[in-house]
Amino acid sequence: MEACEAIFPITRFLTDFPNTPFVALYLSAKKVKNRRWLGGELFDIFLEGDERTVVDKNLGSVVVIDASPIGTIDFRMEDIEKEFLLKIGRAAALTFLHRQNLDDGPDQNMVNMACNEAEKLRVAVRLLRTRKRTFRFILSFLTLVLVGFAYFIGPGVWRIVEKYIAGVLGR
Repeated sequence: MEACEAIFPITRFLTDFPNTPFVALYLSAKKVKNRRWLGGELFDIFLEGDERTVVDKNLGSVVVIDASPIGTIDFRMEDIEKEFLLKIGRAAALTFLHRQNLDDGPDQNMVNMACNEAEKLRVAVRLLRTRKRTFRFILSFLTLVLVGFAYFIGPGVWRIVEKYIAGVLGR
């Protein structure tokens, strides 16, 4: 068994329990075009293995949840990010149930409303994350400038301050 198969063991389940009805949850993200490096693409292939093919073959039994831009290792989240995860999970579940054509299942209007709410929050979460990233960049830049200032100019300034203090104290 591959390491990643333990995370999404649908192939193993289908082998061990053929013809058994199931419902699986699959966290997915829309593929980003124009990757900057080939390593990212290779890493995705290694991690996903044949997951995507298996999901596509069994789409009628899999709830696909696109939680991007939130990743699986994002643990410190703002309230809006948590709310987004709940809304996107609800929208994915309603979409799945609607595809099942259940008599008392959700109608297309309910699915559309849930998807629209989730997408509005996705936009807000992306904006929040962009702002956080920009703030961290500016803070890092200012820290670098201050460290550079202290390293290159600091000793000379300190000597001037020492002379001033010595002059004031009369030494």
